[in-house]
Parts: sequence; structure tokens; C-alpha cells
Amino acid sequence: MAKAMRKRQKTSRQKQEINYSARIQIDRRASTGGSLDARHEGNRPATIPTIVANIIAPMISSGVIAGVLNVDKPVGLTSFDVVARVRRAAGVKRVGHAGTLDPLASGVLLICLGQATRIVSYLHDAPKVYLAGVRLGERTSTYDAEGQVIERLPVPDRLALEGFIGEVWQTPPMFSALKRDGRPLYDYARKGQSVDVQPRRVRIDRIDVIEWQPPLAMLRVFCGKGTYIRSLANDLGGHLISLVREAVGSFLLAQAMSLDQLSSWENYVMPIEAALPQLQRLPVDTDHAARLRHGLPVEGPAGEALALGFDGHAVAIVDAGRPKIVFGPGPETPSTETQDPTPQTLRARSESHLCHAERREASVLVARIPRCARNDKGIPTAPPDPRPSPDMRGAP
Repeated sequence: MAKAMRKRQKTSRQKQEINYSARIQIDRRASTGGSLDARHEGNRPATIPTIVANIIAPMISSGVIAGVLNVDKPVGLTSFDVVARVRRAAGVKRVGHAGTLDPLASGVLLICLGQATRIVSYLHDAPKVYLAGVRLGERTSTYDAEGQVIERLPVPDRLALEGFIGEVWQTPPMFSALKRDGRPLYDYARKGQSVDVQPRRVRIDRIDVIEWQPPLAMLRVFCGKGTYIRSLANDLGGHLISLVREAVGSFLLAQAMSLDQLSSWENYVMPIEAALPQLQRLPVDTDHAARLRHGLPVEGPAGEALALGFDGHAVAIVDAGRPKIVFGPGPETPSTETQDPTPQTLRARSESHLCHAERREASVLVARIPRCARNDKGIPTAPPDPRPSPDMRGAP
């Protein structure tokens, strides 16, 4: 009888969690409304049709693809599954995501195409917003509903969240993609191997209690990079039962595309410059753009900036004028032969050409150097003089 009673209680609890998770999924789209932080609100600088017509369409027609897709990842798929689907639909080899979402989670997953994979670190640093469903009173082995209950705790009357705001120490879960000695932590966990996971510093800006029906809570978490919401649920004395990522920087869930819309993915891809609104802009002309792409510095503001070409395409990310990340040329390059070059343009051209000439001359000289002989200790000896001896040069 006791066993049957426990089974009925477990079934009732599972139904309660399913209903609670379903309510979160129903409200997930509307949750990106006025309660979000001001930095996540507002419209994009240009409408999607305008961006597609002026920037994306020329890229596709010229074979140059570089942009970011804001994908609404469904529950049940891994982040790599979404990357594989986008790669097949877009026909682009270089595809990656900017921040892993667990199969249990859904919401904003940024997929970078082509040269946009070079800005993954900048998207990682963007602030994030999560809508989390937490069950208090039970800690699990995986910190979520997929693990086994390993500890039972009394359910509090109120949520004490004050100690989790600001710069806090957080221990990542064992079932995570973080690597230790080249292996992900979940690989150790699945094999039953014990690994000492060190806590790390993360930032949580705000936690809003959307709903509190003990032992279930719905929380909206505003946080920085590297924050594990599963670890937060575990530290609160419970485990995660649902998770929706509502925003990554300026990318919102309400603007995300579904996987069913992959057949028209080109209507949703955002160019590199639209994905980096936090960087100041540095307009450059054609010759300075070529200079940056050759690794040469230009005059620019202090700190990081995004250099934009004549057509608004990203040329490079510069730091105090020095190129840090360089992007390939856009779909079109205007001709400036009909314009009289300025002294600055002539100087940039001469320095660029001189740089190429020096590299070409150096490569020729290196190719002409004979291989050095080595003594019995492995030390290189002087190569023979390639010039002919005086008696072989002939009479002057």
C-alpha cells in the first residue's frame, strides 16, 4: 500500500511539473515584453526586409555569406543539432553557435554563418535573460529534472534571492559542456568519474519572481556570460524543471525564427555589423579598408571599434586603429580610378604596395638560401658562399 501511495504521489508531482512547464512555454513569447531590462528593449536599427534587400541579397548573389541567425531552439534538440540543420539548409560549411543551450532548454540560440564565426566571443560576452522554472526542496544529480533526486530539503516560505545578486561564486554542474583536460565534464559524469570542479565568478544583475507557488517558482534572471541557471536552482535548494532563453544582447525571442522557417533562412540572417551594436563605428574609404585587410593600422578612436566600408559592410574590428579581427571584402567594390587620389590615399597605397614588395622580396631571398650544414652537435654551420670565387669570375 505504501508503495502504491508513493507511486501516486510521484505521478501527481510529475503532472504538476508538466503543467507548470507547459504554462511557461505558452507564456514564453509574451514574456519578452515590458518587464525586460531596458537594454534588451527597442527595435532593430533597420527592418528585416530592408536589411535583406540592401545587404543580405547582394551577399548571397556574390557567394559571400557572413551573418547571424537568431534561432528559437525547441526543447529536445542539442545546440549542435540546430547547427547541423542550419548548415544543410544554408549550404555553408563554416557554421557555429554562440552559447550552448541544453536539450531541456529552449529559446534564443545565435547561429553564426561564414565569417561571422569570428565574432562568437563578442556574442558570448553579451548579457542574457532567462525564464526559469524551479522546483524547490529536491536537489538532483544533474541539477535539473533529468537527474536522480539526491537530497531533499524543506521548502521555504519565501525565496531568499538577495545573496545571489551581483558578482557571486558559482560551481558549474558536472553534466555540462565545460572541459577539463580536453574532455567535457559530462563525459566524466557519465562514466562515474569524480572530478574536482572549481567555482568561478559570474555576474547576476537581477532576479524577478514571476510566480511563486511552493514548491514551484518561475524566475526571470538577468545575468552575464558563464552563468548556469541550473547551478542557481541547485544553490536555491532545488532543481531546474524548464528554461527559456529570452534574450542575448539585442537579439530577442520575439524576433527569433523557428526551424520550420529554415527554407527561407536568408530572410532572417543579420549582418555582422547589426550583431555588434555595442562597438563604436569607424567609417573607412576603400583604400583604408584595403589597408586594414592587409593588416596595416589606420587612424581610429581609442578602444575597440567596428570599421565599416563604403557600403556599410564590416571591414574589421580595430583596437586603437590596429586591426584585431579582419573580414573579407563585401559583394561589390567601387572603382576610384576616376577620382583624384588625396595625399593620404597615395601614402596608404605606397605603404601597402611597399609592404607587398618587401614580403615578395623576402620570400625570394629565403628560397635562395641553401640549407645549412650541421656539425656533430647539431649546431648549424655557415652556409657556403653562393658567389663564385675570384678566379672563376673572369677578367674584369
